[in-house]
Amino acid sequence: MSAITIQTPRSANDAAAGLAEFLVGRGPDIEANGRLPPEVANALRTSGLLRLLMPRVLGGDGGDWRSAFDAIEKVAGADGSTGWTLMIGMTINMLTGYIERDEALELFSGTSPLFLAGVFEPRGIGRHDGDDASFRVSGRWRFATGVHLSDWFCAAAAAQSGTGQEVRHFIVPTSALKIHPNWNVIGLSGTGSDDVELDSVAVHRRRSFTLDDKPWPEEEFWQVSFYTVTALLMAAALLGMTRSGIDSVLEKGARTGGAVSRFGRSQCLEVEVATAEAATRASRAFVLECMNEIEASIWRGAPPSERQRALLWLAAIQCARSCGEALDQLFGGEGASGIRRDSPLQRSWRDVRSASKHVVIARQRLEAVGRVLLGAPSDAKPFL
Repeated sequence: MSAITIQTPRSANDAAAGLAEFLVGRGPDIEANGRLPPEVANALRTSGLLRLLMPRVLGGDGGDWRSAFDAIEKVAGADGSTGWTLMIGMTINMLTGYIERDEALELFSGTSPLFLAGVFEPRGIGRHDGDDASFRVSGRWRFATGVHLSDWFCAAAAAQSGTGQEVRHFIVPTSALKIHPNWNVIGLSGTGSDDVELDSVAVHRRRSFTLDDKPWPEEEFWQVSFYTVTALLMAAALLGMTRSGIDSVLEKGARTGGAVSRFGRSQCLEVEVATAEAATRASRAFVLECMNEIEASIWRGAPPSERQRALLWLAAIQCARSCGEALDQLFGGEGASGIRRDSPLQRSWRDVRSASKHVVIARQRLEAVGRVLLGAPSDAKPFL
C-alpha cells in the first residue's frame, strides 16, 4: 500500500473518515510493528483531530466532545491501536488548559501537529530544586501510549506542597525521556505503550499542575472534569473496536449466505450476533444519554453534578463490560476459524479486552459509583 497524504479536512467527521480510510488493511502491520508505523503516525498527527478538545485560543476547537466521540469511534473501528492512540492524544492534549495560561500560549499555540503523551499513575518523585518554583523529576512510568509520536510528555509524580504531599503532573519534552522498548502484549499491540524514564529532569513549576487546579479556558466544556471526558472517550474507542468485530462477522455471513463455515449455518452464532448487536447498541445509548444530560446542564449554566458525572462513569464502565462480553460470545460462536491470525474478530476481541483493563474503566470503579448513587461520599478523587 502506498503512503497517503491526508489534507486538512473541513470537519472532524471528514478527518476521521479520511484517517479511517487510510487505515484499511493496515491493522496486521500496525500490530506486528508494536507501535504506529511512521506513515500511520504522520497521518494521525496531521489529521487535525488532536486539537479538537484544546482551547480555541491555542488553536483548538474548544471542547467539541461529541465530535471527538464520533471521531474516535470511527478511527477505532478501522484499527484499535490507532483509535486508542488518538483517544490518548486527544485527552492529554486537554491538559494544555491546566498549566499556566501564558506558558500554554507560549508552548502550544498554533495549528501545527501536537501530541502530548502521559501517564497518570504517580510513579515518580518531584523534588524541589533550590526554591518552590523549580523541581527535579525522576521516575519510571508504564503504559506510555503514543510516546513515539509525541512532542511532550505529562508525568505524574509525588511532590511536596505547603500542606504535605500532592500528586503533581509535570510537562517535559519527549526528548528528555529514556524510552524502554518493552511493549509486548496480547491486545492494543500497535500503541507502542513502552515504559519511559526521567532522571532528575529540571521542570519549572509553570509547566506543572494538579488535577485539583481550576483550568483557565472559558469555554463551557471546561466545566467537565478531565476524567469524566476520558471515561467518555474510552467508551468511544471500545465501541468502535467492538463494532468492527461485529461487522466482520456480519460481512462474513453476507458473503456466505448466512453460513459461517463449510458445515453450514450456525444457529448458536445467529443468537450470539443478535445478542452482541443489542448489547453494544444499548451500551452506546447509555453513554450518549449521560453525555447529553451533562451537556444540557452546561448549557443551562449549571456545572454537572456528582451524580451526573458518576452516571457517565458508570456508563463507560458498563460499556467496557458489555463490549467485552459481546465479543466473547461472537468469538465462542464463530468456531475454529476465529483463532486464525487473519481473523479480524480475534484482533477486535483482544483489543477490547486489553482496553477494558484501564484503571479509569475497570470494574472495581463500580464501588465508588454505587456510593454516589446511594448518597454516600464517593471517596473517588481524582476520578470524580
